Amino acid sequence: RDKMKNYYPSVGMLQCAILVTYSQAFVFGTSQLHRGDVFRMIPNEPDGGPPTITAPPTRPTNSGPPPPNPLLETAFEAAFRLLYTGDDSGIQDSSKNLRVLWTRALLSSLGKIDDDVAFELLPSKTRWLVGGSFGPILEKVFPEVVGKLDWIADRTTFIDKQLDDFLNSTTNHACQVVLLGSGYDTRALRYSTQQGQHNRELKFFEIDLPDISSTKLQLIQQYTQKHQNIDFPSTLVPFDLNDVFTKKTPLLDCLRANGLRDDIPTMFISEAVFFYLIPDAVK
Repeated sequence: RDKMKNYYPSVGMLQCAILVTYSQAFVFGTSQLHRGDVFRMIPNEPDGGPPTITAPPTRPTNSGPPPPNPLLETAFEAAFRLLYTGDDSGIQDSSKNLRVLWTRALLSSLGKIDDDVAFELLPSKTRWLVGGSFGPILEKVFPEVVGKLDWIADRTTFIDKQLDDFLNSTTNHACQVVLLGSGYDTRALRYSTQQGQHNRELKFFEIDLPDISSTKLQLIQQYTQKHQNIDFPSTLVPFDLNDVFTKKTPLLDCLRANGLRDDIPTMFISEAVFFYLIPDAVK
């Protein structure tokens, strides 16, 4: 707390407790990242050439997300209950599903990504913790912790670049984007303001579990009430991706039932979701 006072004199004990718990949660979240689905790029010898790509190690058939640490998971949940105390949005989601949203808001305040939407989706009474004036202070106090989030900024920049290339290649043509395990991804809202720049008919389909889709709908409704000039171009599709294997439910049939077209260019995006699924569903 004394260290925090040097940077931000108005920070109280409760706010410091929230901030420290949230910051330490970053360490757990990044250190527990399941690397099984990541291909490793290994630079070649100094004589040049493309990097060598090594496949991920073989995973057991019952693999899934890394086992949680009960103590830190409890700390996570307690921290997020405090962050959402007095929030009038009615959000009752697990902290695990909200962590990336808070992380993206922090990275945006630090100028590492361009995502003002993430900040606006957070509770108005506590989002200052990752806001424009406090984010840089957090980075100074916990440089190693915040530095561990660079991989999220890198993957965001990479995927946005691929999406930009796709949209630029389909200018003046209808196209659609499918977000697998979208969670609280902000791309549909962010790109809804760029339709004139990229594409007149751009449609997003966001797939996630029913409870997450329901919560996200509340957030979107609140956002669009404040920004009435935005026509949200997304369809939320409640669907458990594991059902592709466990219930033999075809994903494309579900998407078609929600309006997906077969006759226009389509891009599928999966960002940090496959390691939460059973391997047979991924296949």
